[in-house]
Amino acid sequence: MATATQQLTELAGQWRDARRLYLLYSALQQKFDLGVPPCPELESPINRAEPESMERVWAWFGQMDERVHVHQLRQLLQSTRLGTEENLRAIITRHLDKENKVDADRDKVDFLLVQYLGSCAPPGFYDKEVTFEDCALALEPVLGEVGIHTPKWLEPLDECLKEIEQCQSVRELLSKGILDETRLLKVSSGEMYFGPTALVAITRFNFLARRGFVRMIAADLHAIRSSLRDLEVNGITTVDCSKAGLSNQETVNHLRDICHEWKKAFHAAYAAGQSFKQLVDVRTIVEDRLNQALAEKMQREEAEKAQAEAEQRAHLETEERARQEAEEAARREAEEKARLEAEARAQREEKARIEAEQQAQRDSEQRARVEAEERARQEQEEKARREAELAALRNVEAERLDAAAKAKREKEEAEHLDAYERAIREAEGKEKQDAQDKARLAREAEERAKRDAEEKARLEEEERKRKEKEEYEREFARLEAEENARQEAEAKTAREAQERGRQQVEAARPTTQEELELEAYEAAVRAAEGITGAPAPVVSTGGGAAAAPAVATSSEVDMYRSQVEEQIKSLAPRDGAVATIAIGPLKLLLSSWEVSAFANGKDVTAEILQRAVAARAVLLVGIDQHKYSGNGEQVRAALWQAQVEAEKIQAQVAVAKGANNIDAACNLAATSKRLMSLVEEAGKLGRPVELS
Repeated sequence: MATATQQLTELAGQWRDARRLYLLYSALQQKFDLGVPPCPELESPINRAEPESMERVWAWFGQMDERVHVHQLRQLLQSTRLGTEENLRAIITRHLDKENKVDADRDKVDFLLVQYLGSCAPPGFYDKEVTFEDCALALEPVLGEVGIHTPKWLEPLDECLKEIEQCQSVRELLSKGILDETRLLKVSSGEMYFGPTALVAITRFNFLARRGFVRMIAADLHAIRSSLRDLEVNGITTVDCSKAGLSNQETVNHLRDICHEWKKAFHAAYAAGQSFKQLVDVRTIVEDRLNQALAEKMQREEAEKAQAEAEQRAHLETEERARQEAEEAARREAEEKARLEAEARAQREEKARIEAEQQAQRDSEQRARVEAEERARQEQEEKARREAELAALRNVEAERLDAAAKAKREKEEAEHLDAYERAIREAEGKEKQDAQDKARLAREAEERAKRDAEEKARLEEEERKRKEKEEYEREFARLEAEENARQEAEAKTAREAQERGRQQVEAARPTTQEELELEAYEAAVRAAEGITGAPAPVVSTGGGAAAAPAVATSSEVDMYRSQVEEQIKSLAPRDGAVATIAIGPLKLLLSSWEVSAFANGKDVTAEILQRAVAARAVLLVGIDQHKYSGNGEQVRAALWQAQVEAEKIQAQVAVAKGANNIDAACNLAATSKRLMSLVEEAGKLGRPVELS
């Protein structure tokens, strides 16, 4: 009797596992049309006790396993709500329990375990250094207890992880062949691959490799978008991407849209790697085109610089020629002046010589005449004194007249000489002044032409800079508007998806008395916040106790808010850093903007962020106590207060958007998402357990 009961229990467990697996396999059949008809036994709601029925069920699963590929599993589990912990545990157990495992089973187990680790890991798992012990603890529900160390033959995976951490791009990762090396290690492991300890080590490697891969993809996409912006700034609107499997005239906007699509999850098989290769090719092409554009721009600038230098040299040569010509003209003028002065000096010397000869001749004549007169006087002295006296008087008069004539002649000659020299000096001065006037006019004309050319070049340069600045400002405004619109659209889409998911979950489960009280309380809180800005007590349909937990939890929010603020002040983190806060035995991770809200914030946005962080702390403490005591009252009270804080965040997001404060809106939305994620986790603990 006991054996029969045990067999029936095992059979019931097999039917339960089979029906859970059938949800996944039927979804795969419906999504990918694998060509396998539905299983009649599982389509029927009756669990049959015949062993033959169960054998047919497992045979049907075997046919599906042969046709389902790992990338189809990935696409289904990552795009639907079927990737729950129970479903993942069932399908992992299904593949691990196979007696004859093939390469496809290894690939599926490889993906399913890392998917289970990413979906079921505790909070903060993505933000820490994941150790072998952490993975072993998280995978214990599906693998059981394992060894405490990585197997010797899998130690090369740690070296591969170090190389992955050093890689800065997908191109570097693919060039090193790390993925091929790890795949070869898995393929060569044979049955050792499916050992529990080996599976923990491999899953840890896959998890950390996926995290590094996401980081490198984000870096590549950022580099591509940055290069595209630089290409647009340099006036390039199309790029030849034929080497990456795209057209030879891809526009910059289309490439930006492709990058936006690449931000979504890759659904193709990992072995193909075509999307990753295309990402690498597009980055290489865009960066090469940007380098080419920058080189062309540099060549143009060098050519313009060389042309300017040539023009400057020509200008300097022109000035040098003008200077040499002016010096030559001055030299010729000096020589001409020296020649004229020499001629004038020779004329003056010749004139002085002639005058000296004439004077000597006159003096000789005068002496001869005096001697003759003296002889006549001596001869006639005796003859008559009167005649002598008269002769003497005539001589004296003659001498006076001669002296007067001589003085007159000398004066006339001096005046004539002065007039000649003055005429020569005036002619020389006039010629010199004419030459100076011509040189001055030439210099003034040259300087005026130089100033006109410089003014024209300056005006043209200012006009060119003004046009470039206007064009850059228009382009920057357009890019900023596109980026703001894209961020708002993404945030709106995320909020709508989150709201639809929450509404679907709420609509799917029955409404209990506690939920009716919660809805009444939330409605009263929202009404009170709309009027006074603070939560108001609500009278419960179950006796008026609904408002009390919210008041108590609000005081806890203030208490934890003070604790977090004190720890932030004691840590004194630098700007842009994250921080880990200790709440008893629990750890609370704060993002950089939340740390800044506690450290520096004094406005309304900072206060709302502080209260949201404190509400997260209240929820974490409630969840932790529920795990040990099983009491859900504190969790429900914390949920009420967390939802009140979430409503405040959404209202402040609308205010920030209205004020065009995009940074504040994004920070508030991210904090709200983290709070609502914890609310969903706490909601599973706070509601009554449904018995199947």
